[in-house]
Amino acid sequence: MSRKAVFLAFDGVIEGAGSVYSDAALNDALGEYDQLGLQAISDLINGTSPTLTVQIYHTCDPRQGMDAIWTTKNGTAEINGVTLTAATTNNHFGSDAGTTPSTTATNRMQHREIT
Repeated sequence: MSRKAVFLAFDGVIEGAGSVYSDAALNDALGEYDQLGLQAISDLINGTSPTLTVQIYHTCDPRQGMDAIWTTKNGTAEINGVTLTAATTNNHFGSDAGTTPSTTATNRMQHREIT
């Protein structure tokens, strides 16, 4: 029997370009699962040609938070550079096949606006 759980990994506003991360309090819980499904819902989008990338990172480094050495779990982001449309709610899905076992995981979300 497979275990299933639902986590809200990030719920915030991203302004401009740059990376944001899920709360470190979720690291252990997300790391319990070898396979993850991701959903990214975004709205109130503006800018010229905005895109969204969501990628799973994991680590075996015992240090917590940003002091740990994180690496991408998969070679390509699970939600990779999708175009966001202004004046609508954008709904994107991605998944991790689970071929690489998870250690401690966190989601790294990156939003880029090209102006």
